Amino acid sequence: MPDPVPPESSTTRRGFFVGLLRLAAVGTLAGGAMALVTRRPARASNEVCINPQPRTGCRGCPALIGCGLPQALSLRELLRKG
Repeated sequence: MPDPVPPESSTTRRGFFVGLLRLAAVGTLAGGAMALVTRRPARASNEVCINPQPRTGCRGCPALIGCGLPQALSLRELLRKG
């Protein structure tokens, strides 16, 4: 006696997990693409510290707001988090 429901139209456990893995893979790729698109641009290679007293750090520097150097970015993130 033939099967009343063709195998293509019924969802099997294996088919469910295959679909789940496909969705996870697409989500991972989409998340990675978004991370690449929205990441901060790399700093210019000619950017140098203009702080007259660089040993005191970035906290007292007048250019802290617009500075793209790693130390300044780290300090701004720390100050933003509180």
